Amino acid sequence: MKKRNRASRLFLIRVALLSTSALIALPALASDYTSVGPAPIQGQDGNPYNTYSGAATDIVVDPADSKTMYVGTTDGGVWVTHDGGTTWTPLTDKQISLSIDSLAADPTDATNKTLIAGTGLLSNGLTPSAPSSPNATRGGLQAGLLYSKDGGTTWTQLGGATLSGQSVDGAAVRGNTILAGTFERQDGGYTGGLYRSTDGGTTFTSISGTGGLPAGPVSALVGDPANNSKFYAAVTAPNAAGKNNTAIYISTDTGTTWTQVFGTANAGGAINATDQTDIRMATGPGNSLAAGIVDVATGKVTGLYYSADGGTTWKSLAIPTNLNTGGQAKSNFTLAIDPNNTNYVYIAGDTTDPAPYVLTAYRVDVAANTDTTMYLTNTADGSSIHPDSRSMAFDASGNLIVSTDGGIYTRTQPQSNSGVWQSLNGNLSAIETYQAAYGANAHLVGVAAQDNSTSLESAAGSVKYNETIGGDGTIATVNDNTLAGKSVYYMSVQNLVGSSQRLIVDSTGTVVDTQNLTFDINPNPGNKEFSVPFVLNKIDPSMIAIGGDNVYLTQDTMTGVNAPGIADLVYTLTKLGGDGNGTTAIAYGTKDNTNALIASVGGTVWMSTSTAGGISALAAYPGQMPVSLVFDTRTQQRFFAADGTDLWGTTDQGATFASLTANLPKSLIRPQALEFVDNNGVDALLVGGLDNAANGQSTVATADSSSTGALSNWRFLGTDLPNAPVNQLVYNPMADVLTVSTFGRGVWLMYDFTSNYSSASVLQFGLAGNDSTPDASLLTGNRPLVKYGSGTLTIT
Repeated sequence: MKKRNRASRLFLIRVALLSTSALIALPALASDYTSVGPAPIQGQDGNPYNTYSGAATDIVVDPADSKTMYVGTTDGGVWVTHDGGTTWTPLTDKQISLSIDSLAADPTDATNKTLIAGTGLLSNGLTPSAPSSPNATRGGLQAGLLYSKDGGTTWTQLGGATLSGQSVDGAAVRGNTILAGTFERQDGGYTGGLYRSTDGGTTFTSISGTGGLPAGPVSALVGDPANNSKFYAAVTAPNAAGKNNTAIYISTDTGTTWTQVFGTANAGGAINATDQTDIRMATGPGNSLAAGIVDVATGKVTGLYYSADGGTTWKSLAIPTNLNTGGQAKSNFTLAIDPNNTNYVYIAGDTTDPAPYVLTAYRVDVAANTDTTMYLTNTADGSSIHPDSRSMAFDASGNLIVSTDGGIYTRTQPQSNSGVWQSLNGNLSAIETYQAAYGANAHLVGVAAQDNSTSLESAAGSVKYNETIGGDGTIATVNDNTLAGKSVYYMSVQNLVGSSQRLIVDSTGTVVDTQNLTFDINPNPGNKEFSVPFVLNKIDPSMIAIGGDNVYLTQDTMTGVNAPGIADLVYTLTKLGGDGNGTTAIAYGTKDNTNALIASVGGTVWMSTSTAGGISALAAYPGQMPVSLVFDTRTQQRFFAADGTDLWGTTDQGATFASLTANLPKSLIRPQALEFVDNNGVDALLVGGLDNAANGQSTVATADSSSTGALSNWRFLGTDLPNAPVNQLVYNPMADVLTVSTFGRGVWLMYDFTSNYSSASVLQFGLAGNDSTPDASLLTGNRPLVKYGSGTLTIT
């Protein structure tokens, strides 16, 4: 022990003498996780305006300062910019929910700082990314309203007791009066209504079925820009028998009484008894009102209407043919009336099809009843933006601001074909990440994200990324072992069998080889799972397990037919087995058996201990469909399963299972991401989920594991993570880095990971070339402290 202590002191002296620039005494920093974006992702076409930062929802532009804008995001909370979109700041990272369905300002507040945000589920993706899981959801908690009177510096949760479990699809505030309309826009259904508070949000009362407003979900709630007491509410069917009751109602007394102004008689058959429909609306100057009818079953806009007199009379407008070629109007359809010329209505849908798959946006001339595309050839520079519209607003100059599943953009001069599309994404980071991996040799992060492609970090430590494959990224994993000094990234998009790549990146961060990847047989026939497990063996990462309808094995030695430079790689798959019903999770390889494999197939746990022995279901497993599995890397006898509700563990190779849920920190819910670390004297289980309380400590928990596998000292890990669902946890032992994939707030890294544990044999810092400022509480014990890499180590 004395020798170890002496070595440590000698090292510290050497650092002080030979690397004074890297060892500086400064105040300790509180950060333990580091955000690494993406913020944003640059599209493959190289157009600087074609960037992606995740799905944005409603937009609020400060009427006194158009450079100040607030934007909601599907699962990344509320953000603000004060410089027109160059720099964004998150405002709600530690709130009870980051799933923002609606966002509005109070026009009666002269300071323009009163905001109301409705929480709800609007994402086009699922977390965990397994549609067959009974616990898959579109984001965080449905927790009512978030209310701020200081521009988002502080927030108060309102209406939680009344609105909990519902998506607030429209919210409005006028002094002490607050309105909240609820509807499950993504999934339809008949749940929801309109709620009202007249005491600043202390209490809410359902007003559906009273005051002339019928029962039924409220799919849109908009105010008149010139009359703070006037509102329009769109009410959809209250039950299957009432599908033809979809209608628009007006209130001129801040929601006390309501009168119908649009219904079946005005809709020309678009509202009928066959399909459930919902209505989206926009208001403009001079009592102008526009409405679009969405068929919930088909995801298409089936009616478009305009009123110049507040709903007294209506004009039917032609619907552009290609508005919703993707059939996603439920979530991706929006409209707005030009505040400077109410003859123009702007509408946007999902995507063009066929390619280039950009946003479908149109300028509708009401008088002529014609529409003109607003993208590609009908711009001054041929520009376009990420598809899948969400919301529209205007700045003081009349520019159109549009949010999509790629973030926030502006269309200049929207009244003509002379304008251009520009990105306002700046450093906005609201990516819904399915997977991410840090490469120890390349020092770059690879990312797979919902509707924001797969991408690779542009440079070590950067938050900017470059797109590698377009679409819904689902796979991003890395092998740092097989090729000396290189990181090999595997990336793919939805259903695996579309576009897949292998990228080889050297130690300078240069991509030296890119190859398309296919398989000799289709491992995912019938698209059993949207996100297909593609798992590298923990002991020998050249061994790969793939989960489709069953579990398949292959190996990539990166030699012979798999060598770098081969034009197209074709992997030969060996079917290990399963029941043909789809695979949602795999863990592969332990120190005592490289071939050990567990998988979630058809809703239960299966295990194989030999490639020749096939795979067998473990009948003792008592939980729901696992969405994450992990071995205690030391032995095939011990492994863990998370199903999104509960955490399970076995110490006897699946003969028996024990529930571990009660051991988790009290406020940590939805366990759905697992990792086990066995490195540098640290043996620990990691569990990622969601925090069900505002200002919670973390969304990741950890427990120490003894040599016999006994778990103890359950606790939160770190403090800096936003309260977005954790989709995946991946530890890289070569770099001592933990990668956290969040569904809505991008990717976060914990550098010097094992040094956060008292059991660490060595306090090691900078293996990833990172800066380190360890808290003094970590620098304890009779153990060496070693500084690696080019980063700065700051000790106080």
